[in-house]
This record gives sequence, C-alpha cells and structure tokens, in this order.
Amino acid sequence: MIPKVAITEWTNTVPWIDINPNLNPDNVIKCYRNYISFSDGESPSKAVYLANMEEKMQEEIFLNDIQTLLRPSLDFDPQEAWEVVRERLIERII
Repeated sequence: MIPKVAITEWTNTVPWIDINPNLNPDNVIKCYRNYISFSDGESPSKAVYLANMEEKMQEEIFLNDIQTLLRPSLDFDPQEAWEVVRERLIERII
C-alpha cells in the first residue's frame, strides 16, 4: 500500500514542470526515446503528433478528462498545460 504522505507529496507536485523543480526535461525525453526504441522503434512525425494534439485540444471530453484525477482545489488549465508540455518537451522530442 502507498503511504498517504507519499500520495500527498506527489499530488502537491503534479502535474507541471514549473511546480516540480526536480523534474528534468532531459530525463523525460531520454525515457521517451528509450520507450520508443522498445516499441516499434518509430515515433510519430512532429506534424502528425501536433495535428493530433491540436485536434484533441478542441474536444471538451479530452480537456475535461483529467479533472477527475486532480484535487478539486487544484487550478488546472489544460490549454496552458499543453503549451508548457509542447514547448519544453514535445518540441525537443520529435
């Protein structure tokens, strides 16, 4: 069983890079590339991936899907989150 304190600490640092100074984007990218090498070895092209995400970012069901996983008191903006992920990770990965 996961101790409650560990869950609390984790929820206090989720989900974005600015909140967790220990999150290293280089390590995230390394993990992604390692994951891809064990799958079919190819990631989607940048254009395909970005087009897919831009389409999803217009869908209410996609934008609201994460809300049930977050604390009600957490102020979460999926559009802002996507910008952070795109700029700090996606642009460097693909």
